[in-house]
Amino acid sequence: MVKTILVTGATGQQGGATVRALVESNKTVKEPFSILALSRNPTSDASIALGKLENVEVVKGDLNEPDSIDQLFEAHGPIYGVFSVQSTFVPGEETAQGNALADLAAKHKVQHFVYTSTDYSGLAPHPVPHYEAKRLIEEHIHGLDLEWTIIRPGGFMSTFHWPPLLAAITTMLRKDRRFPVIDVGDIGRAVATIFSDKESFVGKTIHLDGDEPTPSDVVEIFKELTGRDISAKEPPDLGFPPMEKALKTINEHAYIGTPEETKKYFPWVKDLRTFVSENFPKEA
Repeated sequence: MVKTILVTGATGQQGGATVRALVESNKTVKEPFSILALSRNPTSDASIALGKLENVEVVKGDLNEPDSIDQLFEAHGPIYGVFSVQSTFVPGEETAQGNALADLAAKHKVQHFVYTSTDYSGLAPHPVPHYEAKRLIEEHIHGLDLEWTIIRPGGFMSTFHWPPLLAAITTMLRKDRRFPVIDVGDIGRAVATIFSDKESFVGKTIHLDGDEPTPSDVVEIFKELTGRDISAKEPPDLGFPPMEKALKTINEHAYIGTPEETKKYFPWVKDLRTFVSENFPKEA
């Protein structure tokens, strides 16, 4: 019987990367997965593009409406695995979404529930609300009759495409503060590996980091590989208080994940040099 995986946030960064990684993994595994890509708007361009991928069916549902997700489990069950990611930065809403999805997975006897959390520096409670929301979802999952794997990605390398964040890293972080980061594509690939090898990963919490550069390292890598000087003299106005508070908290309480931990499970993760060389053209 073909195993079905429900991927939430399918048109977002982590969900989309997971769908694509599962499609790629299906080409080499003995038992390919059937993939349900959850979208609030299946007629969007991003949803239509996903639906054209092999073994992918885009399904409509809203994590803010648990009944719509319950109906999906009924209509498409049994569902073997669920990838859980919440895209909201509203803490109460995020916790409600994550807890409700985990409850439904337990109700419908999902065999492997993979939740993407974050590196919250071991702080309990965490002073940044959207970090604390993820910690609370982790706690809730632990209390359910559910076989799970939790991943804790560091910062996303893809955010380096946003110049204000580069400026923030080089001005707001301590010069010696290491900042663990991961390519979002590698998150998807890790999740596909986890679903394909449940016995090796069930019950584990794994930090995902491909590199841990200091602010000076980031400046040097961009200068060497692109010719760009990304250093800034003044902290930028990010216009996003949660991000500003997160950076201030990281200064005081470093992320605890390391590339060494990640590479025990996923030795192929990209470092920052590789990501920059692949994604940022060299200036003439």
